[in-house]
Amino acid sequence: MDNGSPISEYELQVKLYKRVKMREIKTNIVFAIGLLFGSYIAAYTVLFLSTMLIGIIPVDHIPIVYSIIDALIYFAQMAVPIILYLILASKNPLSLFKIRGSDDDPNGYSRITFGGTLAYFVIAFSLSQIMATVSMFFSEFISYIGSFFSENLILDPAAFAEPVPMSIPEFMVSIISVAVLPAILEELLFRGAFLNMFLRYGKTFAIVMSAFLFASAHGSIDQMMYSFVYGIIFGYIAVKTGSLTTGIIIHFINNLYSCTADYLGYILDAELFETVIMTVNIILVAAGLAVVIYKTVKNKIGYSEKHDREKAPYELTNAETFRVFTCPVMLFYYAFIIFETLYIYISYNMTL
Repeated sequence: MDNGSPISEYELQVKLYKRVKMREIKTNIVFAIGLLFGSYIAAYTVLFLSTMLIGIIPVDHIPIVYSIIDALIYFAQMAVPIILYLILASKNPLSLFKIRGSDDDPNGYSRITFGGTLAYFVIAFSLSQIMATVSMFFSEFISYIGSFFSENLILDPAAFAEPVPMSIPEFMVSIISVAVLPAILEELLFRGAFLNMFLRYGKTFAIVMSAFLFASAHGSIDQMMYSFVYGIIFGYIAVKTGSLTTGIIIHFINNLYSCTADYLGYILDAELFETVIMTVNIILVAAGLAVVIYKTVKNKIGYSEKHDREKAPYELTNAETFRVFTCPVMLFYYAFIIFETLYIYISYNMTL
């Protein structure tokens, strides 16, 4: 066709269809980010209300009360966007536990055994530890850059750390707030809601976008690196199995390991703790890398052939995916993440 020739009616319809779909995708992104902003409002509301109670509570009970308040803040932060999603999208709560398509094509999904669950856990753990190391160097680099503007600015990961449990009651509350609630609520929101919402534009796009939103909710650019890895793995497992069950189990095991390590770090001798935690981490990372190599060699990582042949209603091209991740609302969200990270770091430094 000559450059000067008018486009056919079919080409015009395709062009209009793509434009409508891109507008639809951006609307869904605004909806998802709006829900995340709603989570911030809910969290700060609970925080504000809880500060009024601290003054009337006996000093001896303050530590456990802080732990309970932390759990309530987190619950509000995750539960509110889930409830809003169910209301605004007119969804049944049970629909969040299934990934779209499992009822129409149950044979396109794979069941994961107990051994497979452990395998995915060690894979996720080993890759996240590698990314945690990368993020540590990233923080050091940013701190070096920041030193040119302020000698006192230290990008300490402790600014985003959970409170360390110092007693059995605090440890039990920590298990609920750090392991149980995140495993259920985060999977419901980021995989049950967001992954399902974006699946119509392709599995890869849905997994990556939901993983990005999952990582961004952790409030720190350096934490985003390994949270993104976990988000990719959780999303892959959800799409592969058509269910959130396996992801919830792995999420719980990972977070339980984290809060248990925090408690052991408080009650054990520092040198003994370092030896134990380093040994366990090395074993898990080595096991994870071994599983990756084994499954790669045996070609056991991937969707089934039937699953590969399933197509989303509208598959995004690479160019369209780039446009989505660079659209104005996403650029605004990137700026917000950077601002939030710097604000928390600066606030933390002012308390030192």
